[in-house]
Amino acid sequence: MPTPVVCTLTVVSTPHPDALAEALGTDEDQRKRSQYMIDWRETPTTENRMLANDAEELRAAYAGRIPQASADAHARHLSEPGALIAALNWYRAGRPDGAVGVIDLPTLYVWSTDDAVFGPVAARDTGRWVSRPYLFETLEGVSHWVPEGAPETLNSLLLEHLRSHG
Repeated sequence: MPTPVVCTLTVVSTPHPDALAEALGTDEDQRKRSQYMIDWRETPTTENRMLANDAEELRAAYAGRIPQASADAHARHLSEPGALIAALNWYRAGRPDGAVGVIDLPTLYVWSTDDAVFGPVAARDTGRWVSRPYLFETLEGVSHWVPEGAPETLNSLLLEHLRSHG
């Protein structure tokens, strides 16, 4: 039997696509949280609006959610020609047809209570889509951008997960 290329999975902030799809169909809170994706997909001037006035709208998305230096760095990088368009095109590309199905890897999912994008329903339901050992970690008071908001905690969780399943 060949050695697997991927031995474990760690996901930060984003629930399993099928759990998210279910939440979008049943949870009004998740539908409201995801409304921005529709705007980004369907409005061709989104990047112009976000970058206007020294990227004021883009900076506002990060304001108070991550350290100011990180927000400034993200705004600077996404203001480079073509960068924000490329990032938004990820949303515009849509999702693969059909269900993703069950994940057959030891999985760590880190979600945060102050995530404005993904709510608790999809986050909690993600475990139903994993058939191997699964650990769901909730970080209290951290925004959607866990790596910037709780880097030490995230690194500790990652290292422990890798030690347990590496």
